[in-house]
Amino acid sequence: MKKVLTNSPKVFKRYLRRYLFWGSGIFCLLFANSCFSAQFYQLVDRIVATVNGKIISEKELEKEILWYQKEWGLEREEIKKKEVLELLIDKELLLEKAKEREITVTKEEVEERFSKYEKQFSSENLEKILKDRGTSLEEFKERLRDEILQEKLIIEKMREINRDIEIKEEEIKKIYQELKQYMEGKNEIKENIRKFYQTYQKELEEKNLVKIAYIVEKDEKKAEDIYQKLKKNSDSFSFLREGWINLREINPSLREEILNLKENEISKVEIEGTFYILKLIERRKFSFEEFKDKIETYLRRRKATDSIEEWIEDLRLKARIEILV
Repeated sequence: MKKVLTNSPKVFKRYLRRYLFWGSGIFCLLFANSCFSAQFYQLVDRIVATVNGKIISEKELEKEILWYQKEWGLEREEIKKKEVLELLIDKELLLEKAKEREITVTKEEVEERFSKYEKQFSSENLEKILKDRGTSLEEFKERLRDEILQEKLIIEKMREINRDIEIKEEEIKKIYQELKQYMEGKNEIKENIRKFYQTYQKELEEKNLVKIAYIVEKDEKKAEDIYQKLKKNSDSFSFLREGWINLREINPSLREEILNLKENEISKVEIEGTFYILKLIERRKFSFEEFKDKIETYLRRRKATDSIEEWIEDLRLKARIEILV
C-alpha cells in the first residue's frame, strides 16, 4: 500500500479545490556544509528564493523534492524544481498571513493529527517512512503544524468570501441542463460539470437508467408484424429481454428512440439491417428540484475556490519575492 502522507505538487490545485491544503515543512539547515567521500563533492547551501525577507534555501528545496519523490514513487526527473519552489513560496506567504491574522496552532492539535498517522501506519512504520524521506519526527510535526495553520487560514478566508457569493437560479439551471445532456448521451462531459459528476456519480448514474423490454428480429416483415401486434396488445409476444440500462452505454440510435418514448409505449428501430422492437417500461427522472441545492453548493464552492486562488495570487503580487534559480 502506498504510504501517502501529504500532497503532490502535481495535484496541488486539485487538492486546493477540494479544500485540502498542502504542507511543505520548514527545515532550518541554512548555510551548512555536507562532507562526502572522494567520489562526491562538497555542497555549500545557497539561497534559492526570498519571500518578504524570509529565506528559502537550496537544501530546504531539495529536501522538499525528496519528500515528493518518495511520497509518490516518482523519479527525480519527474519532479520540476520550479513547481516545488512555487509551492514553498505560496506556503511562506500563507504562513505569514496566518501570523498577521494571529491564527495559532496548539501542541494538542498537532499531536491529535500526528496520532492519526501513527494509527494508520504504526509508530515503527511511520518512523521508517520519515527516515526514507530524510525527515525527523520533529520536522514532521512542524510540517503538520504548518499544514494545520494554512488550513485554518484558508477556512477563515473562505467564510469571508462565502458571505459575498451570490448564486443565481439561471446558473444552477445551466449546470443542470449540461448534466442532463451529458447523461442522455447528447454531448461529452464539460469541464465545468466534471467535478460535480464525479462527486455524485453513483447517484447520477442511478438517475440515468431506463427499464426497457425488447425483441430483436432480422426479417423486416416479421418485425413489422410483431410491432403492429404489440401496439394493439403489448402482452401478445414474450420479449427476449427486460432490464435496466444506462442511456450512455447503448447505441445512439436506440438511445434517441428511447428518449422519445413515453412509459409503456412501443417503438421499432432499424440498425444496420436488424430490427429492434422496444417497449419503455420505466424511466428514472433526473429532476431539477432534487439536485438544485447540490448544484448551488457546488457552484458556491467553485466560486469560493476561484476567489481563494485569486487571493493567493494577489498575495504574490504584493509580496517581495526574489527567485534566484
